[in-house]
This record gives sequence, structure tokens and C-alpha cells, in this order.
Amino acid sequence: MRVLVVALSSLLLVAGCAQQRIEEGLAAHAGQPAANLFAKLSYPDGRTVVDGRRAYIWGSEHASGSFLSPTASVSTVRQMTLTSTTMAMAPVDHRCLIRVMVDQNDRIVAWQSSGNEGGCAPYARRLASR
Repeated sequence: MRVLVVALSSLLLVAGCAQQRIEEGLAAHAGQPAANLFAKLSYPDGRTVVDGRRAYIWGSEHASGSFLSPTASVSTVRQMTLTSTTMAMAPVDHRCLIRVMVDQNDRIVAWQSSGNEGGCAPYARRLASR
């Protein structure tokens, strides 16, 4: 059980890496034409209006399988504590959403991103490329 807690804690620490690289990559494009970002990330998956501003959206979501996850159960029967562990399949989903707002001249003025390492890492790599 201790190994599982350490492994999950490590995953949480790593999960922020792609988000941080995306934030840094988008910040480097602040004030630039959106076309510069298109050259890095490819053409956006969608376009919408947020707070009166045009926004470009990149996103991905896919399941990559599942893994076995232990679940412990504790019960008491006649003053005797019983512990059992079962294994269950847990799905692994990769997702990422990047929303970039532009001004009337199509220059980047704001952005938001969310997701996990598996979904955001490809976008982070593209933003970091020269």
C-alpha cells in the first residue's frame, strides 16, 4: 500500500510538468500573431468567442487502456478486524485543452490550459520546439 501511495504522489508531481511547459510556451507568444502559434501547434481544433474575444481551441482526449489498482477493505466481525485486498481495472484517460484569446488584430492576449501529463505532453513538446 505504501508503494502505491508513493507511486501516485510521484504521478501528481510529474503531472504539472507539461502544464508548466505549456504555460511558458504560451507566455512566450503573448502579443504575437496567432499564426505564430498555429505554426507550433498546428491549426486549432475550434474557434469560439469568450468574453467578447475570439478564442482558438486545441484539445485532445483519449483513453489509453487501463491498469490494475488495488482496493483495500476493512471490516469488523465479532471484535475481529478483517482486511481484504481486491484488484480492479482502472481506466487511464489522457486529456488536454488549450484556449487562446486574441484581440481584434488576432494577437494573443490571454490563454488557459487544463489537462494531464499524457494529454498535454505532445502540445508542450511542440511549444518547446524551435
